[in-house]
Amino acid sequence: MMSKKNKIKFNILMIIAIVLLTIATVPKSLQEDTFYMIKVR
Repeated sequence: MMSKKNKIKFNILMIIAIVLLTIATVPKSLQEDTFYMIKVR
């Protein structure tokens, strides 16, 4: 029973970590895209 709970907790932590990583990396690429768009125009 406890191992199942720990597994669920671990999965939630992994999902949160992935979400935080994507949030950290996405804005940078978006800023670069908008910067290039402005430069092209």
